[in-house]
Amino acid sequence: MRKGALAAFLAAAAILGGAVAVVLADALGVGGDRTTETVVVAPPVTQGSAGETATRVPPVLGNGFDPAAIYAARASGVVTIYADLGGTGTSQGSGFVVDDEGTILTNAHVITNVGESSSIRGADRVYVEFRDGERVPASIVGYDLFADVGVIRVATDAHRLEPLPLGNSAAVVVGTPVAAIGTPFGNQSSLAVGVVSATGRSIPSLTSRYSVADAIQTDAPINRGNSGGPLLDPRGRVIGINAQIRSNSGNAEGVGFAIPM
Repeated sequence: MRKGALAAFLAAAAILGGAVAVVLADALGVGGDRTTETVVVAPPVTQGSAGETATRVPPVLGNGFDPAAIYAARASGVVTIYADLGGTGTSQGSGFVVDDEGTILTNAHVITNVGESSSIRGADRVYVEFRDGERVPASIVGYDLFADVGVIRVATDAHRLEPLPLGNSAAVVVGTPVAAIGTPFGNQSSLAVGVVSATGRSIPSLTSRYSVADAIQTDAPINRGNSGGPLLDPRGRVIGINAQIRSNSGNAEGVGFAIPM
């Protein structure tokens, strides 16, 4: 039965039911000479398609989160970083291009010997590998051990640069879908997705005795090698730098943290 016809049928049934009630009241002598008025209350309706009326619950608005589109648009701006720490070994992490001048953001613990020596210094040599496999040298611009943020730079003519847009981490709320791109365990240009699990976390810094404030917690898998890669919002803007996990096994267990932009 069409929805319009159904509404009319229900209204008619309500009227008929009221009439039957009046007849029974008269037959039983209820109410004496009083006048009985039947009021029919129609159900609320909204205008449907093709001029029909229908009762309708508003849908929950989607957020347009499309991980495949985010990856296609941003993966070329994410790089793998290899750091030669001299006598203390090597380090591998991730990073992302932020401007046309060759500036790349990463974590300080990716490009320094922190944790390997009491005398902290930058890596002797740093190399950046782009998604197409081309590897070029980079220089260290600087690093902030308190925030665990590092800055390196490649020559503007060394490779085509595709900077990632920066977002507003202060506007992030719990439940926001996010995408993480990086090189976990050496697997270049890997995509992981999840949601923001919490904001405003205080986490122990990997590069100082102090804590990092306002970290973003996410359940997107962040493993070794993801450090320094971008955490992206549904519009593909960087809201954080993936930095560390909290784990009993050393692998991702649903609790990762990113340094807010």
